[in-house]
Amino acid sequence: MKYLYSSATRFKDQSLISEINEAAFRLATKLSSIDLLSIGLSEYNANYLMNNFKNPISTIQQNAHLLALCLQDRNVDKENFVIVD
Repeated sequence: MKYLYSSATRFKDQSLISEINEAAFRLATKLSSIDLLSIGLSEYNANYLMNNFKNPISTIQQNAHLLALCLQDRNVDKENFVIVD
């Protein structure tokens, strides 16, 4: 599981972990294809995103782990769940 910490194997719901990992892969693929300087972001926002995604796997791992912690043992619709940075 490239986009989750090795400790993710301890989560009870491994299907949730697998789903988060797959979504993280899709996100990483999409983010790697964006030219942040050409999409009209302010220089500040473009720099912020470029700094956070110098190592995209690390950034996505952190957020994927937080998402897994938030969703474990809860009966919520994942489609309606949002993490704000």
